[in-house]
Order: sequence, then structure tokens, then C-alpha cells
Amino acid sequence: MLKTIFWLLSYIRYEKRSFFIGLILLLLASASGVYAPIVAKQFIDLVITPSENSGVINWGQSAQFAAVYFGLLLISALSAYFGRFILSVMSNRLTKRLRDELFDKIQHLPIRYFDSLPAGKVVSKITNDTEVVRQNFFVAATANVLNSIIIIVGIYAVIFSLNIRLGAALLLVIPAILLWQVVFSKKAGAFTGPLRESFSNMNGKLNEIIQGMSIIQVFQQEKLVNEEYEAIVQEWKGIGLEELKVESFLAWSVVGFLRNVTLMFAVLYLSVKYLGGTLGLTAGFIYAIVDYINRLYDPIDNLVQIFAGLQHAFAAGGRVIELMETPIEKSGDADFVMEDGKVEFKNVSFSYDGKTPVLKNISFTIEAGESVAFVGHTGSGKSTIMNLLFRFYDPTDGEIWIDDQNIALSNQRKVREKMGIVLQDPYLFAGNLGSNIGLENPSITTEVMENALIQVGGQHILERSEEGLNIPIQDKGAEYSSGERQLISFARALAFNPTILVLDEATSHVDTQTEGMIQQAMEVLSKDRTTVIIAHRLSTIVHADKIFVLDKGEIIEQGNHAELVEQDGVYAQMYRMQTEKN
Repeated sequence: MLKTIFWLLSYIRYEKRSFFIGLILLLLASASGVYAPIVAKQFIDLVITPSENSGVINWGQSAQFAAVYFGLLLISALSAYFGRFILSVMSNRLTKRLRDELFDKIQHLPIRYFDSLPAGKVVSKITNDTEVVRQNFFVAATANVLNSIIIIVGIYAVIFSLNIRLGAALLLVIPAILLWQVVFSKKAGAFTGPLRESFSNMNGKLNEIIQGMSIIQVFQQEKLVNEEYEAIVQEWKGIGLEELKVESFLAWSVVGFLRNVTLMFAVLYLSVKYLGGTLGLTAGFIYAIVDYINRLYDPIDNLVQIFAGLQHAFAAGGRVIELMETPIEKSGDADFVMEDGKVEFKNVSFSYDGKTPVLKNISFTIEAGESVAFVGHTGSGKSTIMNLLFRFYDPTDGEIWIDDQNIALSNQRKVREKMGIVLQDPYLFAGNLGSNIGLENPSITTEVMENALIQVGGQHILERSEEGLNIPIQDKGAEYSSGERQLISFARALAFNPTILVLDEATSHVDTQTEGMIQQAMEVLSKDRTTVIIAHRLSTIVHADKIFVLDKGEIIEQGNHAELVEQDGVYAQMYRMQTEKN
């Protein structure tokens, strides 16, 4: 917990100016508010009490006291408002900084991290957990906690100046509250962590349901999915209810009880001393003491409520720290310059889980400008080669070289800078056609984007609307067919003019006519460009310079199309089966 507290507090250094201005205003507000009962005491003792004896009210003096009293209240109110406002704005800026850092962090995390964690849980950490930290720590720990502590210290200082014995007696309230708070922290702390985790599970499940809604509806699994989601919600509800019981009992009852007990004993003590005349107490003194005791418990009550929220902030903050401390992708320090696009795999082996090998000691060379295809049955390791080439993962053993440079030792961004990819499942972002092709890259002009789309056979997409590249695209491009989305994705890769172009079963979602268009475009575009094709349809790779046949992570055949057909091996069998099927 201490680690989380200090980690979150360290962010205040980015807003030191706002923090100190807000702190000064809160000090002014507290000082003004704390001094107001002293003015009331003097008014009672110097104006009200003498007037009762003489029967004459000094209206001029009364007006002066009233002006001072209400002036103090006004200063206190305005200072508190602006102090809280400044600290709240500071809290929002700190939360934005935290979210920006988290977003930057996830962009540098290895793909392996996202393979093992549902997207909803990642989103929950960046949005929900940071919001809990904002509300229950940045706002509470700065504006509310500081304000409450300053008021408490100020009230105690005044009470001690009025009566040391009474002040010392009231100090006993603090250890009582602290002891109770320790009990509360242990009780409530047992629920806050599981509650945040349960909330994260709920978001993760909801994201999964939304992503798979078409499958759920087609296979009529609404009832089953509803039961699964309801079970997660019930778990969250149950944990939250138990925590609420603890908070309600520990947080609310103790402060109210202590307030009443303290007031009772204070009034009893002061009444006895006043009536007995032993302390020389005045009516104004008694009023001030009672007023201060009442004022004392408001910030104490506020702190108790804040501590309840801090339990949530610490749990959420711990989850945020966990994400922030996740090791990022290792990027070599060596500079990298891609000129030709020659690729070499040297005795490369790889396993996703560290147990089951996916690639087994494979070696091959792709010369610059070659068009090379990898084929094989599902699970043979085709897409893994692409993952390793882009350094989404690093080999378990062996090395990968591009243009005689070991990519494991090279700057990762430089390695990917001149590489393009078209995935099997094309993804379009919400925006417009142009932003999906050029990805807002200022170096990619409108002409380049239009030419790229035309070259891949997507001219009909460009001419669909008078808006051209400005035609809006919804999230995931639902208004386009699978083939059209693939063409846009293909144009995106071509617009960046990569030295190495990777097509991961890029034609699996297009019809025969569209496939023919892409094939014709590829024959022109693959010239002087290294093209790596992860193939499903063998008809798309018959003109490839070289074909590697994979089986269970090993290269079992290699050659061009004619050579492999002549060998009458696995490739020839796969080709005949697809030809006969077509």
C-alpha cells in the first residue's frame, strides 16, 4: 500500500505550482473559518452580555462585529471554492497524464501481453481504474484531505489557546479515530482488491460478448451468455455488498457517536465550571467551544469517508502500477537501415508457451526483391514466421537477419519502418477512407492513397461516393464487404511503400474476381520489393519465386510452383485438392 501511495503522490511534482496555490487558498479558507467563532465569542462577551446588564445595545459595535464575521465567512467560502477548484483541475490534469502514460505504455508492450489478457481488462485499467484514482486519491488526497487536516489543526490550536485542559482532553479523539480506522482498513481492504478485479472481469466479459455478438445470435446462445454474465455481475454485487456493510458500520457510526459523546461531556464540564464560577468562563467562551467541537467533527467525518474511498484508490492504483511496471518490448540499441530487404532465418526455433515448439530449427534465405510464399496446414507455423519477422515475438533459439543486420540487436521501430503487412482479418478504424489508407501520415499524399487503392483494384470503392477519400467509415468498416475491407487494407500497406511486404493469407476473404485483381496488381508491385506471402489459396502463389512447405514447424519442401508439383509431394497434393474443389 505504501508503494502505491508514494507512487501516486509522486505525480504531484508535475503540478507543483497548482498544488501550492491551492494549498495557500485552503490555508486562508481554514484560517478565516476557524477564526469566525472567536469573533462570535467576542461579540457575545463584549456586546450581547453588557447589553443584557444595561438594557442598551451598541448598534455601531454590533455592525462592526457582523461585518467582520460575515467577511470572514465570505473569505473562507471564496478561498475554499477557488482552492478546491484549482486542486480539482490539477487532479484532472494528473489523471490525463496518467492515462497518456498508460496508453503510451500499452503501445510498447509485447504482443504476448495482449494474448494473455482480455481487451476489456486492459481498457478497465486505463479508464475505470484511473477514474477511481482521480476521484478517490488525486481529488480526495489533495483538496479534501488537505482542507480537512488544516481545519482540524486550526481548531485544535484555537481550543488549546482557550483552554489547555479541554484541548488535551479532545486530543483523545484522534487516537480513537485512528484505532477505528486501522480496524476499518483491515476489514474494508479485504474487499477492495477483489471488487476491482471483479469489475475488471465484468468489463472483459462484456467486451467479449460485444465482439462475438453475431456468433451468439446465430447460434442462439443469448441465454447461456446472459447466465455467464449474470454470474460475474452477481459476484461483483456480492463483494460490493459485503464491503458496503463494513463501510456503513465502521465509517458512519463511530464519528456520530464520538461527536455526541464529546459534546455531552464538554457541555457538562463547561456548565459545571461556569455555574460554579471556578474558571471564570463566559457565555461567549462556551459558545465558541461548542461551535468548535461541532466544526471539529465535520472534517473528521470527511476524512473517515475519504479513507473509505482511498481503499478503492489503492486497489485501483495497484492495478495501474502493475500495468506500468510490465516490461516493455526489448528494442536493440543498434541503428538499423533497410535498403534491399534480404531476409535470413538462421536455425530459428520458437514456442509461444515455452513448452510446445511451433518452429523447429528452421533456416532459409529470402533474397532482396524475391516473392516467397509459405504454405502448410493449420498450425504448421506459417503465421509465426510473420510474427517473428516483425518482432512481435523473439525466437526461442536462433537469429533473424535483415540486410545482414540482426534484428534482435537493432532498433525495433527502425526494423518495422520499411515493412508493410496485410492481415487475414482486415481492420478498419473509425474515420474516413483516406485516414484508413494513410493512417494520418503527413508524408502520404492524397495522390499516393488514390493510386494505391486503384492499383489493388479498389477504384470502385473510391468512386462509390463523390466524397472520395473523405467518405466516412464506421468502426471496423461494417459498411464494406470483407473483400472491400481487404482491398483497403492492401492499399494501406502499398501506400507506405514498404521494402518488405507481408501478406498473411490476405486473399482468404476475397472473391475470385477480386483475387484476380489483387494478383495482377501484385505482379507489378512485387517488382524490386521483397514479398512474403502466408498462403491459403495456392492459386495466388503460382508465380512466387520460391515456396516453402511447412509441417509441424519444419520446412519439408521448397522450390517454385512447377518444381513442387513435379516432386509430387505435400504441396502437389494440396494444390490438386484445391484445384479439384474449385
